[in-house]
Amino acid sequence: MYNPLTNWHRTIESIFKMKYKELCLLSYHYTDDINEAEDIVQDVFIHLLNKTKLDTVKSIEAYLIVAIKNNSLRAAKKKRNFESLNEHLKHSDSVTTPGQYEDDSAARITLKKNFYKALDSLPTECRNVFLLSGLNGMKYAETAEELGISINTVKSQMKKAYKIMRNSLKQIYLFIALKFTKPVG
Repeated sequence: MYNPLTNWHRTIESIFKMKYKELCLLSYHYTDDINEAEDIVQDVFIHLLNKTKLDTVKSIEAYLIVAIKNNSLRAAKKKRNFESLNEHLKHSDSVTTPGQYEDDSAARITLKKNFYKALDSLPTECRNVFLLSGLNGMKYAETAEELGISINTVKSQMKKAYKIMRNSLKQIYLFIALKFTKPVG
């Protein structure tokens, strides 16, 4: 009996084998991180394999290129934002004006307190993954190996952690933005 999904999977597998390195290089062009580039390419292929509406994809190769480019740009932007925030926080730690120290000290204590409160609200597995990958800077593969879970579980737990942390710290983000941005003009 003919099964269009089996045919679809064979087609995707064939393209994966032929284009994997090329697509990784495309992603690497935007991310400057080969491990992240490989993860992005694999995620896009998995997403494509899980598609149930085959008629929504007209050209598989065009779909792959656009999806990989968009995901790579998104990842690069996220990385730049994170590095920018880290740099800003380092700079704000070292430069203070008279009278600012007391305000900043109280603000930092409040920020840390709220951050740890939000961190404690994470489910156990989610918190463990976030501590290793998000705060200690371990690669997803290292975190997966350390905790004995798959890389995809690490990714999904990180997504979940960021979502929970973002929701818990919305007011704090606003406070940081208002406190540490310089007026224009």
